[in-house]
Amino acid sequence: MKNRNLKTYTAQLPQKSQLPLILDVVNGLQFLHGLGVVHSDLKGQNILISVKGRCLITNFVLEEILENKKPMKEFDIWSLGCLFYEMLSWKSSYYQCKLEAQIINALNNKELLK
Repeated sequence: MKNRNLKTYTAQLPQKSQLPLILDVVNGLQFLHGLGVVHSDLKGQNILISVKGRCLITNFVLEEILENKKPMKEFDIWSLGCLFYEMLSWKSSYYQCKLEAQIINALNNKELLK
């Protein structure tokens, strides 16, 4: 894709210009969930931007299916919130965590961001 992925495309894009992209991702995810498809790895790197500036959700994860885990729409919704936070703030939703282990620990203990 000429315009890269959502993460690099929106790196310094003004918030006002990001709103159509946000709606595009929401509509795409709503369509997928309507078909019973759960993405399971929604993040800026997995959303490509077309030449016309439209969002294309890519890189679907089959890990849950292969491990006999039922993918959950709620995980996609959580990821969507994290994605929008990162887009609009230009920070990682876990920016206060300095080590990957801290992130894993926070997720395992179901700690919410403060």
